[in-house]
Amino acid sequence: MPKASEITSMVKKEEERRNHKPDPLAGIVKNLTSIKGEIANALPDVGITPDRMIRIVVTLLRQNKSLAEAAMQNPASLLGAVMMAAQVGLDPTNGLNQCALVPRKGKVCFDIMYEGFVELGYRSDRMESIVARTVYEKDTFSLKYGLNEELVHVPYLDGDPGESKGYYMVGKLKGGGNIVVYMTKDQVRKIRDRYSVAYNAGLKGSRQDSPWFTNEDRMGEKTVVKAGFRWIPKSPIIRTALALDETAREWKGGNECEEPDMSLVEAENIWDVEEATENMEGREIIEVKTEEKPAGSLTGLK
Repeated sequence: MPKASEITSMVKKEEERRNHKPDPLAGIVKNLTSIKGEIANALPDVGITPDRMIRIVVTLLRQNKSLAEAAMQNPASLLGAVMMAAQVGLDPTNGLNQCALVPRKGKVCFDIMYEGFVELGYRSDRMESIVARTVYEKDTFSLKYGLNEELVHVPYLDGDPGESKGYYMVGKLKGGGNIVVYMTKDQVRKIRDRYSVAYNAGLKGSRQDSPWFTNEDRMGEKTVVKAGFRWIPKSPIIRTALALDETAREWKGGNECEEPDMSLVEAENIWDVEEATENMEGREIIEVKTEEKPAGSLTGLK
């Protein structure tokens, strides 16, 4: 006859067995842990460890149901997004606004945010300062291109400045020289309409949680920064970031004899910005097109 204490212990164990629910993310956590070595190889020396990167991603998955569902639907795209974040050394923690893992059409995409591009600009060792601003209807604004470029922006501070009407980026290069790019709101929206998968899906009745819906001006500033980065003297980290931003890539692993495969499965990337070349009342007209570029060899991008 079992003792009372033994019976109590048996009952407790049975209750624990019945109440125990398997962790739906257990497989994903195992997959992330399995590429810890590759994450370490890809990360630059910016204070992020592989363990920290994995913890951040697992936390994001537990906080964001849509992200977790996309990760379970296409685990390889999650691993690809994590490897892209590692390769450029950006932290996906909510609130830092450097980069984000975004669920999009059943896959996990990697998006670099405005602050992330600024961070990479400084890290490239080519830039002394970078700033992007929004121009409003009541602001005083003028811009002249040429041998002696001149930009004047006096914000309207006596109440509501009106609707936003344009965006500009000013970058000061180390060793001298400035990069100035301005786009009207209409020009930015043409880029959005042509290249943003998330925005166009939202127009068709899908979730309207893209930053193009929630923070259009911030996306306008990001757009001119990306356009301005084409003028930065050749920088591997900048070229890599421009190639990876707003893409989904599937991590397919590898072995000791070959590099892992990171196949591009979706892109809404505006990598290459070509100037169409026309001045209309001091405004630069810019035409944007996509073009796949090699990013780097650490993660076997193809």
